[in-house]
Amino acid sequence: MKTNVEKQREMNAALDAAAQSAGWVGWSDFKRAAKFGAIKLPIKPKTWISMAGRKEQAK
Repeated sequence: MKTNVEKQREMNAALDAAAQSAGWVGWSDFKRAAKFGAIKLPIKPKTWISMAGRKEQAK
């Protein structure tokens, strides 16, 4: 059975490989660029609707 640390290392290695194949130095380089707005990431759609919004939709 793998520990959480081993699982995290595998995930980081996979993310590094994916980022490198896309032309980045590594995953941390990609994250830094996204954090400072150098690249535009898609915005997730809003799935949560407030109670007031639900009441408005029910009308």
